[in-house]
Amino acid sequence: LDYDNQELKAKQAIIQNNMPQKATLLIEAESIDQLIERAYRVQEQIPSTNVISKLALTDKLFKEKKEQIESYDFAKLKELLKSSAKEVGFKEGYFSSSYDFIKNIPNHYSIDLKTFKNLGYEVIKIDNRLYTIATIDKSDIDNLKPMDGVYPIEESKLIKDTTKKMFDSLLLYLFLTFFSIVAIISFVVREKTILALNFILFPIAIILLYLSFVSINIMHLFSIIIIIVAGIDYGIYMSQENSKETKEAIFYSLFTSFSGFGILVLSSIGAIHSIGVVITVGVLSILFLVFFMM
Repeated sequence: LDYDNQELKAKQAIIQNNMPQKATLLIEAESIDQLIERAYRVQEQIPSTNVISKLALTDKLFKEKKEQIESYDFAKLKELLKSSAKEVGFKEGYFSSSYDFIKNIPNHYSIDLKTFKNLGYEVIKIDNRLYTIATIDKSDIDNLKPMDGVYPIEESKLIKDTTKKMFDSLLLYLFLTFFSIVAIISFVVREKTILALNFILFPIAIILLYLSFVSINIMHLFSIIIIIVAGIDYGIYMSQENSKETKEAIFYSLFTSFSGFGILVLSSIGAIHSIGVVITVGVLSILFLVFFMM
């Protein structure tokens, strides 16, 4: 479980050291034109920005460029080109169609989301609002001034928020499951409900006592579910027939549970160790309870 792959780590270090460290920005707008305009503002502050403004124009910029082109005397330039071309040996009429594209410049500029995607830039529309991302060098993030519709994306904060939501959801389902289990056990063993619940409540209490001294993570909760499942079986067995064979079966089951999950406590990998330590504490708690009942 703790295999130290030095060759793979060396390759990972080469990739990490040679890849440019980028920060991500989220750009939000109500229209394509506003989205491109905000992208231009980011690019003006940080020229190295990779964003949709690299290949798109705002309507304002389009009109400025169109006016600039139309103000130039391309007819005179074309005549000059034709006369100069003849002098240097080009055949007659070789440049007769030069600059004809000026006549076909549209009055309005538009670009759709599919075109952006084909060019490698994703623009997403959600609830009549448009979103895209921009990347900048991490060293330039401090030079970015606050502006409307532009939000730095903090990866660590996103991961933390997602983990918290998962943690809260898992905790809710854990409580719902626990109350369902109590109801089912009460229906099955009836007057021995308290005896059966001891094999769930006691190990959970000891685990929670341990967790009160460490930082709780999702793996701890997953492991608690495993202990609850095991405790249900042991509680029902002990409440049905308190025989030597039943106790032996529980001992063997605890041993296999430790062999399968508790052994993970020896791992130095955080997530795996968290599973192992909870299972180990739970197994030892149930083992103590069986000896106590004997």
